[in-house]
Amino acid sequence: MGRRLKPATPWLAAILLWWWVRLHNLLQLPAFIDEGAQLQWARLVWRMQPFHGASDGKLLGIWLGAALWPFAGGLWLLRVAGLLVGVCGFAALLATARRWLGARAAVVAAALLLVLPHAHFFERMAVADAVSPALLMLVLWSGLHALAAQRTRAWAVICGALLAAAVLAKLSNLVFAAIPFLIALVWLRPAVWRRQLAALLQIYLAAVVLLLPVWLALTLVQSDMGFDLLSSKGPHTLGETIIETGKIVRSLPGSVAAYWTMPLLVLAGLLWAAGLASRKRMALFCGFAAAAFLVLVVTRSTDGMFESRYLLPVLPLLALLAGAGAERLLGAASARAQMLLSLLALGAAVPALQFVMLTWVAPQQLPLGAFPDRWEYITGWPSGFALRAVAAELAGRNAPLTVITVDQGSWERLQAHLPYGSQVRAVVRPLKDWRAGSVPPGMQPDDLLLLDHPRDDGVPQQLGVGLSAVETYYRPQRESWVTLYRVQPAP
Repeated sequence: MGRRLKPATPWLAAILLWWWVRLHNLLQLPAFIDEGAQLQWARLVWRMQPFHGASDGKLLGIWLGAALWPFAGGLWLLRVAGLLVGVCGFAALLATARRWLGARAAVVAAALLLVLPHAHFFERMAVADAVSPALLMLVLWSGLHALAAQRTRAWAVICGALLAAAVLAKLSNLVFAAIPFLIALVWLRPAVWRRQLAALLQIYLAAVVLLLPVWLALTLVQSDMGFDLLSSKGPHTLGETIIETGKIVRSLPGSVAAYWTMPLLVLAGLLWAAGLASRKRMALFCGFAAAAFLVLVVTRSTDGMFESRYLLPVLPLLALLAGAGAERLLGAASARAQMLLSLLALGAAVPALQFVMLTWVAPQQLPLGAFPDRWEYITGWPSGFALRAVAAELAGRNAPLTVITVDQGSWERLQAHLPYGSQVRAVVRPLKDWRAGSVPPGMQPDDLLLLDHPRDDGVPQQLGVGLSAVETYYRPQRESWVTLYRVQPAP
């Protein structure tokens, strides 16, 4: 007779499956502009410049990337660093669902988050938003232990540390500070309210103590810590808030249809309704927290600055709510009805699974919304397409060569795609370094100039030099392209 599997084995298998799904063909999508910047900032940490991302309110991802020095395969390592945080968040989701909702709820919540295109697409990127859902889940998990389960003081410290990490990952994650308070409110026990209050204060004290040294260091270097950027992204008057909120709300259906797929959204909607109808504390908590976060993001953004990845933190909450609904429906259903519901769920997941497979083999074919997502990640100049092709072809020549860019973003992404030890050198020479009719100091006749069109269409006239095209590399759908030029100074 074979050995009985331990109860934890299926959950460990789920974690390994999440890891494989997220890790498989991780470099299929080329570097987005924010990823190139984050990789460069991680390298600067080793030059005693650890706070370069502070002006954007993003530090944790940079420090995690810096820990992977010497950056051989830098982009892959940077994305893996984010996935290490993500897998911890997924484990916390499983533990929370099992403890507070039930085993069936944990299975459904994990399955939904595993195949959900919105989560899958962004968690495979090295952007600050990618780790926010995991950090929110970890704060929730540890906060429940500290406040609802009445565990030791150590859990309060752990929750405070995770809250501090969330704020360091992205400044707008300050809203996560409401989670411990909401937990204490929802799971309030009159008999031990003093103990709960003490634990709540310990959580916030631990977070402040850990954030204080960073705040002092940033104050000394006169950093705005990202508050200026956060303020500039939002509306400033009530009238502007109403107008911008209306624009964002009108754009949401397209984003939801792309990143959820309609069959999966309909199924999830039914499960959310059942979860709220169950009136379990965890279900009501997740429903309220997700709705509050969604309203906050939508009303504090402008149409031109809103990104679908800003909504990532609501995903684990919605997954838990769906799990609560599944627990209620499956618990009241017969075995035959359970089988039928399972088959319907598998059918609803098919378009989402097709999305996942495209990220592995052909991300340029992903059915993203035309703007800004498809433009940012695939067809427009913020995308790494074309730049990756430039890096691969030039590195394949196995000869020394210098490529000059006029903007930081192109330089950072070109560097991110150059293989470790490549003889190709990428250099940035901003427009201010060029004098009309002459090349910048140090530029050699064999050096190539890289321009990104149509964004850089006006640059040749600004430089005042002769340019002869060497090679052009197109992005998908040919909406934008990168051209390498030989440069001849004006006579």
